[in-house]
Amino acid sequence: MGRGLSQKSIELSDICYEILAEIHPSTVRAVCYRLFVLKAIPDMSTNSAGKISKVLTRAREEDVIPW
Repeated sequence: MGRGLSQKSIELSDICYEILAEIHPSTVRAVCYRLFVLKAIPDMSTNSAGKISKVLTRAREEDVIPW
């Protein structure tokens, strides 16, 4: 059995869903910019963008957000 999502990942996924409802289709970078402006992520570093990419990939695989 795999590990569950942390509360922070769930919150980020929810915010990403709201962002993509407004600007779908969009890139990971565009979603990251919105999250940064909302102060949901600390910076636009490769590390932060990578975390968001993983959150978005998992949400897409689980059909939470569209491809």
